[in-house]
Amino acid sequence: MPRRKMRARKKPSAKKAKRSLPREAPGRWVGKPLVRKEEARLVRGQGKFVDDYRLPGMLHLCLVRSPYGHACILNVDVSEAE
Repeated sequence: MPRRKMRARKKPSAKKAKRSLPREAPGRWVGKPLVRKEEARLVRGQGKFVDDYRLPGMLHLCLVRSPYGHACILNVDVSEAE
């Protein structure tokens, strides 16, 4: 079976590449103000954040990070939490 010669692909020119960008390309937002629908509500203090919700029977959680990278936890004193 005879082999076909492969042609090198032409690289698209810079002008063509710019034209082929979709309308929502990230470069089109740089330096332009964004319209945010929640901004006015938050600035006026009328926004609700996760911390603002209080539900019946809600539990609270506190995470504590260890100052030791690979230490094994042998004991946890929960007497203060009780």
